[in-house]
Amino acid sequence: IRSVLVTKLSNSLSGVPAAERGLALALLFGRLDGLEGRMKTVFYQSGCAHLVALSGMHVALVAWALVRLASPLFGAVGGRCLGMVGALVFIWLVGPFPSALRALVMFLVWQTGAVLGYRVSILSTLALSGPCLSLIDPWLGVDLGFQLSLLALLGILVAQAAWKDMLRRGLKPWLAGELAGGLSAQYATLPLLALRNMPVCLQGFLASLLLGPLSLGYLACSAVCLLAGLVGGQALAFWPQLALGPLYQALLVCGQLFVVDTG
Repeated sequence: IRSVLVTKLSNSLSGVPAAERGLALALLFGRLDGLEGRMKTVFYQSGCAHLVALSGMHVALVAWALVRLASPLFGAVGGRCLGMVGALVFIWLVGPFPSALRALVMFLVWQTGAVLGYRVSILSTLALSGPCLSLIDPWLGVDLGFQLSLLALLGILVAQAAWKDMLRRGLKPWLAGELAGGLSAQYATLPLLALRNMPVCLQGFLASLLLGPLSLGYLACSAVCLLAGLVGGQALAFWPQLALGPLYQALLVCGQLFVVDTG
């Protein structure tokens, strides 16, 4: 059932050029097999591979979008419950990637606490995600993707405020916040990368300032194209597809500014 559904969703983007469709499927479903070589180089050698890897960001976007859309219709509790169901369906659809599972457990714990009337901190949900996931797979903790995802989020939760306080003296608040998040995640994962003898792209947090918003815009536009294709076919999907080309070229041009050969 899952294979048929994913194929049907992918076919709704059949009118999109191959390179642009490959990036759309990578951002929407974590399917990297169709990602063009130049675009793969841009993400992997600029320190922004996390943007095309299925991660907690995808789960958060899907779940929170459902909560926001459903709450006016079904109330706060109904919206939260629909968001939890949507997050579960999304994980079933794309597969149990470790970082996405971590985000799913955190979201379920957080929303369950909210439905029951308890306020649960994000740091507490992060601490609970490990024991909960060990019940599903005791060996999940040794997965590199899970470790990087956990450390990056831990770094953001612990150090972002301090970095932001230091940076906002000479920068705009939004820019200080973006830089603080990137620095916190980058330096929290450095010890693990060094321990695993993996290449470190220190320019990644700067590249994310450009590639992050562009990737998010591309993701949103791809989702609109997908839904339009499902509802009205290629005739309805034609107009939102026009925005994918310029966004794709912008990602290529901006990403190449930060590409460093790590070979």
